[in-house]
Order: sequence, then structure tokens, then C-alpha cells
Amino acid sequence: MANARLQQDYAELAAAERYPMGIYLPSGGGDGANAIAFKAAAGRKKIWPGRPRRRSCRIANGRRGADSCFASVGASDGCASILFAKLQRVGGIGGRCMAYRCVLLSVFMLIAGFSHAESRKLTLCYDKYPPYAIGEFGEAASGGIKVKLLQDIGKQLDILVAVKILPWKRCLSAAKDGLVDGILPLYKTPEREQFMAFSLPVMRQYNSFLYKKSAFRGRVDWTDYQALKDHHLGMEIGSVVDKDMEAIFESAHPIERAADSITLMKMMDSGRIDLATIDSNVGKYLVNQQGVADAIGVSDVPIGKLSYAAFGFSKASGADRWVAEFNKVIEKMRKAGLLEKLETQTSK
Repeated sequence: MANARLQQDYAELAAAERYPMGIYLPSGGGDGANAIAFKAAAGRKKIWPGRPRRRSCRIANGRRGADSCFASVGASDGCASILFAKLQRVGGIGGRCMAYRCVLLSVFMLIAGFSHAESRKLTLCYDKYPPYAIGEFGEAASGGIKVKLLQDIGKQLDILVAVKILPWKRCLSAAKDGLVDGILPLYKTPEREQFMAFSLPVMRQYNSFLYKKSAFRGRVDWTDYQALKDHHLGMEIGSVVDKDMEAIFESAHPIERAADSITLMKMMDSGRIDLATIDSNVGKYLVNQQGVADAIGVSDVPIGKLSYAAFGFSKASGADRWVAEFNKVIEKMRKAGLLEKLETQTSK
């Protein structure tokens, strides 16, 4: 009777597919029948019969080992403890010492499993900056081109990834202090390299002018800052685009600052500014999204040098250890032409 119940327990556990590597069966009478029942339910799983005259539960990573009730089987979900309880109930395990060993090892492996999962998770941040990152401040990103890129790389590396939407200066501060693991692709600067390690470049980005069409007539040379300086310029708070360009504009008028690009567009509509610096892809996206293409344009001429954005990993959080792994995937995607498609997508 006890053997029949034990056989049923094996079948239940196998059907639940909780042991991907294999299981040691307890020795003693009926081992053959139990193995057959377990194998029928488990299908492809490997079954290791117990040694004769050794009444102990031995679960292992598909290999024979010292007597023990628990060893890593690919997931610390307490399933081994369930099996232990079932075997103990039908007399498959004897001895209080063995019971204590099983409980302690189960707890240890449960903690180890959680630690392993945490080590395979990365939380990055980025500003509320569509089409690169879409969402609300303080919440998880709901989408965006750079968010999707991170998710694709995470899948290939088998890691969990998340993106928090934070104001830009706060995002930089969080990466510096190790409160997040890094930042979605951004420009690499000497200052940022002090607290972040950077991956290989993943996309080309450049800033251009967002401008009020009624303030500019005829052909405009967007690289002649001396000719443009009489116009009022707006920029986002904390943004540094081109110091030489900024100095030229400031020599004529103070640069107006705003919290985000939408606010800059409102300032343009009210007449406070005539043009603003903006990421070219963000500018095109916002002009179309806000339905203001008749009144506001995007110069699409780079301000300063053309730059490439790369993932930044926080040194304080220890996430810089992921740079080499990310680089392998980035290089693979580049050779497959996936990064080139990404650049084409951002320019639409």
C-alpha cells in the first residue's frame, strides 16, 4: 500500500515537471515499479535508481552523489521539500538527522535561487523622451525604441530588464549613486565615464533645431550660429548640446530653459523663443504627434559633431560587469543589420 502511494507521488511530481535534471529513487522494494511509473510520467527526464539496501532519498543534478535529500535541480521552489514530506509520510526516509538535513538544504537552495535571480536582473533609467522611452515619471517605461532594444538584448542574455522613467538629472544621479544599474543609450562624455562604463555604440544620434516657421523666411543656414544668434533660443534644463554654439547665442540673449521638449514647443507658440535644440528623432516624433507640422519645423541639420549613443552601466551598482556580455550581443546584432534597421526606424 505504501509503495503504491509512493509510486503515485512520483507520478504527480513528474507530471508537474518540477525536476528538469533528474531524480534519485529511494532503494528498497518496488524500485523498479516506481522508476517505470516516474519515467512514464516524466517522459524525457533521467531516472537514477537507488543503491540496494540504502533507504535514503537522493535528488541530484543528473549525477550520483553522496546521500542527501536535496541538491540543485534547476529551480529552488521547495519541490524537494514536498518530495521529502511525501517520502517521509510513507516511510521512505528514516531518521531525524536526515529530516533536519533536508529542511536546511531546502532553505539554503531557496535563498540561493533568489540570489541568482536578482543577479540576472538589470534596472536602467531614462528620461520621458519619446520615441526612445515612453511612460510617466516615476513609473516603468511602457515602450520606446531604446526600451525595445534593451529588451531584445535581455532576451538573448537571459536576464530580466526594466526601465524607470526619471527626470534626466535624477536619472544621471541615480546611476552615479548605484540606485539604478545604468542608463539607456546616451552620449559618452569624460564626466559620465567617471561613474559609468559604456558599451559599444548602438545608434547614431544628433541634435538639431526645432524652429518656429513664421520666424524664418527663405533659405536658412542652420550651421551659421552668428547669423542665428539674434533669435531667442530655448533648451532643456541640464542639457549641453554644443558649448561653442551656446556661447554664441548667449552673447546676444540668455538661453531660455524648460523642463521638457513639449514645454519648449509651448514657449515657441507663445513667442518667448524662436527655436530650440532637440534630438532630431524626438523633434520629428513630437511635431507629428502634436499636430503642429504647419507651424513648427525640424532643421534636421546636426548641431556640432555627429555622435553615437551607447548603454551606460553604473560602476557603483556593479552593473559594469555586464559590458562585455552586452558587447557580444551588440556586435552580433550589428553584423545581422539589426542596428541599421533601428537607425532607420528612429529617423521616420
